[in-house]
Amino acid sequence: MKPLESYGRVDELVYFASLKGHYEIAVHHYIQYKFPPNLIALDAYETVKSWMAMKIPAMMRYSSETHAKNETHEVIKYLEYCVHRLHNEDSGVHNLLLSLYAKQVEWFASCIYIYP
Repeated sequence: MKPLESYGRVDELVYFASLKGHYEIAVHHYIQYKFPPNLIALDAYETVKSWMAMKIPAMMRYSSETHAKNETHEVIKYLEYCVHRLHNEDSGVHNLLLSLYAKQVEWFASCIYIYP
């Protein structure tokens, strides 16, 4: 299965792993890449808690769409965990974390403007 993974043939890897009964590979793929926004929307706290336990950088698909404040807080918590505890140096992780920090500041600033 390593050759499929190394050539970026993820769909084939997941299909083959499922056929061979290696369900952890398929589940890992779906949790890490396919459904993070849906999982966060269902239960942000438990999703992030499980990702921390698995030590995977799963939040890279968290987009610029509007999210509930608690969802964004949990994603920031997870990304901070990746950066500080896992020593993740991926620029995508750092950029996403910075953009979420900036959105928090924008939101806070808009509240101050609306409610002086």
